Amino acid sequence: MNATELASLASAAITAVGVPAIYWQARNAAKAVHVPVAAADITARAQHAQARLAAQRTAYLDLLRAIRNLRDTYARVRADAHRWDRVLSSREVTDAQRADAEEARSSRAESVGAAYKTLNDAMATVALEGPDDLTPLLEPFNRFGAMVYGAHILPVDVLSSPAAILHDQFWQDYERAERQFVTAARTYLNDGRGDTN
Repeated sequence: MNATELASLASAAITAVGVPAIYWQARNAAKAVHVPVAAADITARAQHAQARLAAQRTAYLDLLRAIRNLRDTYARVRADAHRWDRVLSSREVTDAQRADAEEARSSRAESVGAAYKTLNDAMATVALEGPDDLTPLLEPFNRFGAMVYGAHILPVDVLSSPAAILHDQFWQDYERAERQFVTAARTYLNDGRGDTN
């Protein structure tokens, strides 16, 4: 074998080994590029799911605050109505006291109206944030809000009457609805399903 043949044979051997080596090297380099992209995608999805859960948790808390605020506002309205009823039923009511009673009624209307609007906004946010499984649990809160809002617009003498009092069964239904919502929301949040809707 002469030097030219030996050089040709060496060149062919280097080519035979080098081409697949270059191919594998290029393939591994391409995979290496995709790994960070896939990792970034996984990270982005996890961050999105976490952000969804945080937004949903905030919406649920806002709803609970709104419903409790409306409940507490209703209790203050009832106490205020009873107080003014006693004043107005007195034989010695002055025009100033009557005007104060009307001013208190107007103030009650504004505070209950604002609490009712806050509740409706919170329910809309929960309906938007989801999941759909929680949406039916909002209906008792909607009824509660409508009943309380309706009760507050009654005149002082009607509002303080026994017929206008929201009965124990109503409050028990409200408390049961709140517990069901809290349990369902907690289960949803603890399962970490914020990426589904």
